[in-house]
Amino acid sequence: MKIEVFIQDDLMRHGTGIFIYKVDESTGKALKAKKMDIIFEDIDEAEEMQPSLSFKYREGQEFLNGLSQALINSGYRDKSISKDGEIKRMNDHLEDMRKIAFKFIDTTTNEKL
Repeated sequence: MKIEVFIQDDLMRHGTGIFIYKVDESTGKALKAKKMDIIFEDIDEAEEMQPSLSFKYREGQEFLNGLSQALINSGYRDKSISKDGEIKRMNDHLEDMRKIAFKFIDTTTNEKL
């Protein structure tokens, strides 16, 4: 099962439409998420906070994957994610680990201090 998400600006209503659907693999039938309105209300501190959206099983992960792709396709998120920043962070982390390790090892004899 793969959840698909499609984002469309609604210029007439000055809003944005988010369409969520999936195909039932066992039947081949397309299913759409029921229309829902996001309504904000006061938080009652006496009540336990409940999620605004909830999914069964792995559908949450599938939804987030579909939403991520829809954000890329609609231009809300960069289409190319640079790995340069990720590589730099990894190299910085490795350098930090070397500094920590070398505090505890005498590099001339390779013995622990």
